[in-house]
Amino acid sequence: MQTDTDTASTRQNDVLTFTALGVSDWNNGEPYKNYYSGDTLFKEETMLADVFPAAASSSTTG
Repeated sequence: MQTDTDTASTRQNDVLTFTALGVSDWNNGEPYKNYYSGDTLFKEETMLADVFPAAASSSTTG
């Protein structure tokens, strides 16, 4: 809130804009990719490796 005097106040509204970053390997650079778990070729491990490649390349022990 900004004020120019002790009694007057002017509210400020922020306008936010979001632009998703595209992925060159997905749907011609679109920022999304569709997965359908009902597809006979769908594998969750493959999807996770595609969405989170850094996580798929590292191994965790626990």
